Amino acid sequence: MLRETLHPNRKNLDSLTSLRFFAAFAIVLYHAQAQFPFLISIAKEFELEQAVSFFFVLSGFILTYAHKNLGLANAKQYLLSRFWRIYPVHVFALATLFLMIPSHCLPLLKDWQVSLAYLTMTHGWIPIQKFYFSWNSPSWSISAEWFFYISLPALLIIGRKKTLLPILITFCSLVSCYLFVSLTKTPLYSMDFISSHGLLYINPLARIFEFALGISIASAREKIPPTKLPTVFELLTLLLTILVCHLSTKLSGLDLISIPAHFILWASHGGLSALSSALLILVFQQEKGFVSKLLKFQPLVLLGEVSFAMYMLHHIFLCYMVECLPLNKSVPDFALFLLILISTSFFVFSFIETPTRKLFKPARKSDKKPDANASMQNLAKLTSKATLALLAIYLTIPGHQNYQRELTETIPFAIESVNFDRRIELCGVYRSNDAIYFRFRAVKQFLLFERVEFQFLDKDLRTRLFLRQGLTAKPEIIAAGELFDLKIPTCIAILQNSSYMSLKIIRQNGRPLYPQNGTRDDNGTRLLIDIKPMPRTAH
Repeated sequence: MLRETLHPNRKNLDSLTSLRFFAAFAIVLYHAQAQFPFLISIAKEFELEQAVSFFFVLSGFILTYAHKNLGLANAKQYLLSRFWRIYPVHVFALATLFLMIPSHCLPLLKDWQVSLAYLTMTHGWIPIQKFYFSWNSPSWSISAEWFFYISLPALLIIGRKKTLLPILITFCSLVSCYLFVSLTKTPLYSMDFISSHGLLYINPLARIFEFALGISIASAREKIPPTKLPTVFELLTLLLTILVCHLSTKLSGLDLISIPAHFILWASHGGLSALSSALLILVFQQEKGFVSKLLKFQPLVLLGEVSFAMYMLHHIFLCYMVECLPLNKSVPDFALFLLILISTSFFVFSFIETPTRKLFKPARKSDKKPDANASMQNLAKLTSKATLALLAIYLTIPGHQNYQRELTETIPFAIESVNFDRRIELCGVYRSNDAIYFRFRAVKQFLLFERVEFQFLDKDLRTRLFLRQGLTAKPEIIAAGELFDLKIPTCIAILQNSSYMSLKIIRQNGRPLYPQNGTRDDNGTRLLIDIKPMPRTAH
């Protein structure tokens, strides 16, 4: 969501803009816990995904506040402006994904139906996981927003007749989805079929109730008198929102009654938080208390402005780190990640979002007729900036890694050299207290862009840890005889309680490189490495 161009008599609600940043930050924390384990304790105590519900309610509120007179007559102009507000960043994020993790994109290109749905922002309308979580998975909520934008003119017309009517109609839509799940016993999750998760958490027909809630409180805001104790009410609504976020994690543990899993899914992710979010927005939009005045601090407002780009890019950056870089676990590493993410988001806001917003700004009657040549020139400049940004991202991505200095402080495993299809040779395997290092040598010159699947296995060959990473972050020509390394983060406890490691090298077409010697699994695709009793610490 972006700040709206408001009617001259309406003020910008900067405190709500700042709150957007904290909601986006909650989503970042939720997705980052796999990369930074110290965040797991936070994610266990709070349903951080509820920030999406806050976005939906806020979107309904802000759009109604900004487009109070919207109807069918001016719906076309409104929809074009909304499309150009979100689509450029949607496409830029997709291009960034292609540059940073092409191995993630290549399999998806084969499914034209999924790709078409993503490009048209309708992938979240299909309650099947391979659609709604395709490509850049957090964008499912942008697909839902696009559905809400299309529905807004009709909901506003209905709401002018009776304020609560949009809530009643959309609640019926939600109930219909819930009854379908209950009566058909739809599975909670499914990759290739309709699921409860897809219908109740993703599907805009179920989530539009939250959007309509925002519409109704925006329509009723002028009828509600200012609170006499604004700071107290602001603190209370903040505490209520945090409390709901915490208590929602406890729903599945209630033993007093048998609660269906799909009800817990809905209630914990959107049902309860929608009401607390609506109350929070209703109080903070008055901007009378001390907390809302703090939120009007311009750096916080700017963070709120860049939150859309931050939301769209964070998961791509996290996936890149998992697949292409050594896993980092410390608080300073997370702070560096946030710095890079916010800096990139600020660039996207400044050079993609803002120019596009100006370029496709709806014309007023008093405005002069736009110059077609000037518009094309501005569009060309915008495209050039986006291309340069993507090129800069690509050029700064590191290629293959070499850990020569770190290898001097490791202990080698007893293993002979292994040749993979006369293309890549595994020269050695080493360990430190927090990582396993594989050293490879190119047997001949080739384009390196393979990825690996690594496992720790117990004595019965059951998986204890599974990781998938790239041998390089981008395609690179590797000369014959050139060395390159792979670092797999681990810990002493996992290493000491495992009996084997397995390594599988995979081409971009999905075919494996077969190890020509050494111990292999039954399919001959994975190299098995026996873990001998190891000392507890590295030299």
